Amino acid sequence: MGRCCTVLTWLVCLLSGLTVEAGATVHVEALATVLDKDVEVPARSALDEPLNLASGTKLLVRVAVKGSNQSLDIALFSDTEFQKLDAGQDGQAEDGTVQRVEGSGGFLVSIERAGIWHLVLDNTRATSASRTVTVYAVATGGEGTRETRELEAIYKDRYGGLKELFNFQDFDIVVTLCGEPNAYSAPTITMCYELFDRLDEQGVPEAELFVFMHEVAHSLLNQWGLPLFDNEDAADEMATVLLMLLEQKDAAVKAAQWWSQESSVDEALSALVMDDRHTLSAQRARNIANWLQDPDDRQLRWERLVIPQMTTNALTESLKPGAGASEAERSLARRELGRRGVAVK
Repeated sequence: MGRCCTVLTWLVCLLSGLTVEAGATVHVEALATVLDKDVEVPARSALDEPLNLASGTKLLVRVAVKGSNQSLDIALFSDTEFQKLDAGQDGQAEDGTVQRVEGSGGFLVSIERAGIWHLVLDNTRATSASRTVTVYAVATGGEGTRETRELEAIYKDRYGGLKELFNFQDFDIVVTLCGEPNAYSAPTITMCYELFDRLDEQGVPEAELFVFMHEVAHSLLNQWGLPLFDNEDAADEMATVLLMLLEQKDAAVKAAQWWSQESSVDEALSALVMDDRHTLSAQRARNIANWLQDPDDRQLRWERLVIPQMTTNALTESLKPGAGASEAERSLARRELGRRGVAVK
């Protein structure tokens, strides 16, 4: 890391090497691939792919239909309901799994009962043409791997650094399947495996750190009772500032690069339907680029907001020789320590 130039940069050193505080948990759900194959589904017929699933797991199914005609029906049935279907009766598919696939599709479902489940690939609507189908299914609840342990350690380090720096009530961090490439905070932060996949596909895996810090911003601003805690642009700005202070500007650059690739037209239509609070991706990319070009005043403005939320130990350390803080930052730290009744030399 280069020369420290602000209070937060000097104190954090990228939130690493610390252990997660008691009262908070970091849980990275392990995944197990339960189906990964290409199949041919003849016309006027259906294929059954049996899956042995444990109770309480999430099942993510993705289907891609190749060829000129890409229509196919899919659904998931419990063993009991599938036996009815196989006997020519009306079998009830699991809620949320019935889908008419046009090219590609799938679903995410929670499995409440352990046992054999049946993924049905239905081509009975076709009168002559078969369907070539790539089907992939993954479930939570697998054994932990080196990758899941490494990911858990990363989030524990980040969380430990936050606890050393700021005062806030504990919240958990969960990495799981969500059914979409996204992340959430309420205040528990949920990072979605689908988001990791999307970022990898687009060549910007570093943007994950920005997304995480964006969710951290929501959680912290909410806990601190500060305005705009639910404002997406404010969370983006706070995340950008924190990453600049942590000398991790590249994560913000990659996030801007990612959002600049997204289709604003598709997003605008989706926002109208879903009442999405997020600014369109192209504008988010421009915002981040502008903030990165104007760091000094923006950093000081955010420090005025967050320094009162810093731990007493962090504030005291920031006043030691070699901290590299500006006089304005040292003045803010002294004022906050004085408010807390802490003697300052």
